[in-house]
Amino acid sequence: MRDYTVTRILAKTGMALVRVAEDPNGEEVALKTPLQSTLDDPDQLKRFANEIGTHLQLNHNNIVRVVEGSAHINNPYIVMHYYPDGSLDRYLQEKGKPELIKGLKFMRDVGTALHYLHEQGFVHQDIKSSNIFLQGDKAVLGDFGVTVSIQNPKYAAGSPFYMAPEIYRGEPGSIESDVYSLGILTYETLTGNRPYHGKTYDELLMAHLTQYPKSLLQNNPDLTRKAALAIEKALAKSPRDRIDLNHFIAALDENIKRLENPSAVPKETAPVQKERYSGNLRNTPAQHSEPEEDKKGFFQRLFGKKRS
Repeated sequence: MRDYTVTRILAKTGMALVRVAEDPNGEEVALKTPLQSTLDDPDQLKRFANEIGTHLQLNHNNIVRVVEGSAHINNPYIVMHYYPDGSLDRYLQEKGKPELIKGLKFMRDVGTALHYLHEQGFVHQDIKSSNIFLQGDKAVLGDFGVTVSIQNPKYAAGSPFYMAPEIYRGEPGSIESDVYSLGILTYETLTGNRPYHGKTYDELLMAHLTQYPKSLLQNNPDLTRKAALAIEKALAKSPRDRIDLNHFIAALDENIKRLENPSAVPKETAPVQKERYSGNLRNTPAQHSEPEEDKKGFFQRLFGKKRS
């Protein structure tokens, strides 16, 4: 590892400490190292090293950029580009929903990163606003702590506000479950509210399995019907009904182009067929609150540290 001067603590996760540091040239970076408790637990240490190993394999414009790192079990660490604009979660809490075109660009970026990740043979399993980092109008995907192989997912994981119905049922993560989580994130980004809420784990489970969010078209007049339907298809209860990620990205991209240059894209003259892949949209948007930890042991074991 190069010589870095640590300036402050940025975040603490279940396994690691993330600190802002300066490299020898004075550039700020994010340094992620294991906690002592991780070093003392062979299983946790192996999981952390695997996370670093996965991240070191990835090289994409919309994935958190690696400066250097090591997945060696005796000294795992990673140095990443520092994103001073912070996470999407912080943005939503401090500023509320972004302008539509900016929100669509954020989600197009995340979708593009996720498509690349899938092409590399991985399922992320934890798409959520606190794992998206911003730099101007650009969004990048980070945190690969529960990322697994598509061919051998091993276990199901995720954050309850974003988890697909099949993950609640104990099925392994998949491309389709990542698409569902992206749909939840997109809904949250474009409205400023999560589509499903609950004060307990069981309430969230029932919401994801039985409820449907309000239509995005109600309060987004500049959102195209095609983009709205794409998001709705991402939220389908059944994995086989969810939209292909390429089609999802294309629908958002077309909406972005229409907003940037209305005359360049033909107007929607005929209504999109109102096929309901996720049912009638009718529940109340959620506020940013965590479920009570009435199932604390199970919750932390399966999902890790609570979202801040």
